[in-house]
Amino acid sequence: MSQHLEQEDSLFSHNGLHLVKACPVCKHSYHIDDAIIVDEYDGTELVHLTCSSCQSAMKVLLSSSHVGMSVLGMLTDLGADDIDYMRSSAMVTEDDVLSFHETLQKDAARFRSCLGM
Repeated sequence: MSQHLEQEDSLFSHNGLHLVKACPVCKHSYHIDDAIIVDEYDGTELVHLTCSSCQSAMKVLLSSSHVGMSVLGMLTDLGADDIDYMRSSAMVTEDDVLSFHETLQKDAARFRSCLGM
């Protein structure tokens, strides 16, 4: 489902990506080839950026409406395919979180020893 931005698009004018023009880690300027659109829906796009200099990855949520544009970026260790896969995976439920918490409580000593605590 991921797609690269078309070469004729300008990374800096594509739906607000001009606000994300440099890597937050090394400050290297992004290039059009660094961006992959992971998903688009109703005025919102999920874009994955990989810095061509330091290879840091960032996912950016771009949302536009009649009142303006919102850009939310987050560093990640996920690739564009990983993000696409996770989007289509089942959501974590409250029961999942409670079950995980109970497992941690029950096996706390074993987890501590694995973490070297």
